[in-house]
Amino acid sequence: MAVGSKTRVDVQHALLTSVGAGKLVVETLIANVLSALTAFKKNDRRYRSSYYVENAIGKLEKNGLLHVDKKGDTSFVRLTEKGDRELAHYTAEAETLKPKKWDGKWRLVIFDIKETKKGKRDRIRRNLARFGFEKLQNSIWVYPYECEDLVTYLKADCKIDKEVLYIVSEKIPDDGWIKKKFGIST
Repeated sequence: MAVGSKTRVDVQHALLTSVGAGKLVVETLIANVLSALTAFKKNDRRYRSSYYVENAIGKLEKNGLLHVDKKGDTSFVRLTEKGDRELAHYTAEAETLKPKKWDGKWRLVIFDIKETKKGKRDRIRRNLARFGFEKLQNSIWVYPYECEDLVTYLKADCKIDKEVLYIVSEKIPDDGWIKKKFGIST
């Protein structure tokens, strides 16, 4: 399971990755994912509850990413075609953001998305956080490595363009705390 630089764990990613290996019994899937989540988020109570994972499975099924088959008393879960594509996106995105040697430049993602597109704005924020970006302000996020392809993908995925800017900057005032967050030595 791919984990971001801050050990952020995306439950849906964990579920899709687990199911991607093949058809699984739901109870086994829940136990495996809970075990992995508690290893990364020991102090987060929600990751100790099977209800939390069951709810995530339900959302993935509702969104057409997973299909649950019931045979007698046993339920099996498998990826749909849409789930396969989503898992491929997760894998490609994880490869895109593998940390490299820092070139001394900051990548800023700035957006101004209208209230009428709140869902898209929240989706952008969730994805930036999931990929390890740091929030400078609600609509300004920073990352130390090249990520223009990812930002282009996020814009296309949300069907927005001019509302999101990608900027490369050589300096951010008082950036010591950001360097510390990313483990960059000064």
